[in-house]
Amino acid sequence: MNLNIKIVQFVTIYASSVILLITQAIPEIYKYNSTDELSISTFPCGLIKGIFENNSDGNFVRAFYGIPYTTAKRWKPPTQLKINETCWNGTFEADDPGPACYQHKGNGKYSENCLHLHVWAPRNGNSTKSSLKEPYQQQLLPVAFYLHGGSLVEGSAVGAQAAFGRENNIVNSMKVVSVACNYRLGVLGFLSLKTLSANDPRGISGNYGLLDIIEALHWVQMNIKSFGGDPTKVTIYGQSSGGTLVLALMASPFANGLFVGAVSMSGSPRLNSTLKEAETYWHLEVLNNLPQCSNKDQQTSKYDNGTLYDCLMNLKPEMLVQAQPYDWDPKNGWGTNIFLKSYRYAPLLLIDGKTIPRSFSETWSGKFKVPNDVPLIVGATAQEIDFSPGNDTRNFTKQQFSQFMINAIDQGGFPNIFTKRLLDVYGLMEENNDDNQLFISSSFSNQSLLKKLPWYPQKLFATIISDATEICSTRQLLLKLSQSLKSNVYGYIVTQKTAKPFCALSKFQIVKGYCSLYSFHAIDMFALFGWIKPYYNASGKDLTFTTLLRRRFQEFFYTGNIHRWNTFLTKNDVDSLSYQFNMLHTPIENIEGGYKLNACNLFDQYGFNKNKSWVN
Repeated sequence: MNLNIKIVQFVTIYASSVILLITQAIPEIYKYNSTDELSISTFPCGLIKGIFENNSDGNFVRAFYGIPYTTAKRWKPPTQLKINETCWNGTFEADDPGPACYQHKGNGKYSENCLHLHVWAPRNGNSTKSSLKEPYQQQLLPVAFYLHGGSLVEGSAVGAQAAFGRENNIVNSMKVVSVACNYRLGVLGFLSLKTLSANDPRGISGNYGLLDIIEALHWVQMNIKSFGGDPTKVTIYGQSSGGTLVLALMASPFANGLFVGAVSMSGSPRLNSTLKEAETYWHLEVLNNLPQCSNKDQQTSKYDNGTLYDCLMNLKPEMLVQAQPYDWDPKNGWGTNIFLKSYRYAPLLLIDGKTIPRSFSETWSGKFKVPNDVPLIVGATAQEIDFSPGNDTRNFTKQQFSQFMINAIDQGGFPNIFTKRLLDVYGLMEENNDDNQLFISSSFSNQSLLKKLPWYPQKLFATIISDATEICSTRQLLLKLSQSLKSNVYGYIVTQKTAKPFCALSKFQIVKGYCSLYSFHAIDMFALFGWIKPYYNASGKDLTFTTLLRRRFQEFFYTGNIHRWNTFLTKNDVDSLSYQFNMLHTPIENIEGGYKLNACNLFDQYGFNKNKSWVN
């Protein structure tokens, strides 16, 4: 392999007193011999050999699976791979994804040695020479770096949360190099305790999974040219908790310079819990589920026998993940229990003062220099919780539905005025008593300007809970982002539904036998990656929606702009009422200003943004 080499430096800061300067060698120009396009030299560990595979779009790609990108000891920051220590010997056969990181659910192959990434690249595309008998120069392509979802407690780069590894489907259709990585999860990836902080070189604990991703992005900067990717055009994108991680990377000074664009798809808009809160409250429940360790002294920081730290370090990973508390999984809250005073789920991403210095709200308040000012897309789906609804309202009449909501809200102790206003905003007041139609107030008025909609109780239920926990808080986040970033900020709402009931999520359902019917959480991710045969056979408008998303995202990956979309606020706007969402639906794609204004004003007034909206 003929490579021109240049030297670059990266700076990684894991503690205020520790600065690690790494000198790396990476290819200046991407050249390879077409007869051996599967053999790639990587830094620092050497040669890897990939495979050709046929993706579900019917195109061949070069695939490189299971590449180790870093190494990490339990509850320690990751460290760079080293020759003769943690690197492989000879040629690494990159033909197997390897194990996923340990997690509470499922029965897959898991390991603590799980920090691998996968690269998919086109075959011999964009050649500047027609001859295949000699090395040729390849035009470098944008890099699409995907972060899988799973509430930070489950999933992998090729699991269900990544459409079962279908990141390869965008390679040829969007002309990009695609990358995805595993990162540590749950108790092993985000636990914060005093004893862990005392034994961590940073003097803090938690956010290990985020640090893993930052290392993966460093690996991309060092090596992606060898695969045909442009390290100056890396866009990070993720769905669900992957979208939250995208926002966390935007808020982290450690990620500065590692990407030039970002896309958060249904990420959690709230990050407002601190390391201290986790150490003293949120994460202590893990110890309550480990009686063999929970009677130990939390304050102990020594390595003497009998300390809490020793006890935790000696436990098998299976025992640790089984100690994950019930409230670490937010899908338990995708129903009317959001109205209860006791409703909560534990934050895993934390403000630690270093990796994440401030809350999302503070980071983009305009009071501080933003760590990463790059073009950004923040999207959500209109009926997020239709992914896995906590309540079944499909057969309710309007009167039954109204009473159901009144009872749920009453249990939370909300004042009558809140209940009345919610019923009014969503067209459920007694005077609108037609059981066959729903009357929805205009976004801009609390008066009698109404529009008529068919009566679909499950859709309305999913809309209300989604507005309260995700849509309205996303609106607030976008307002702050738009006012603090100089780069373009776009917001979108998916209103598309699938051509037929989507039953591929049955394993996630609380309501047995439920098939998603509307614009559910992850519909945009599945569409972007070409759906998931044979679990769901897309047709008609499903495929049209895939084409729409790929065109918009491709333009963003290449340019940081989307010429058919409006930014959330124009640069001259100071009025937060003038915001605009791009509404994604085929065949018509439109702009809607003031989307959900009345509903969001109601939920914001009663503290849903700060206390009820999604985290993780």
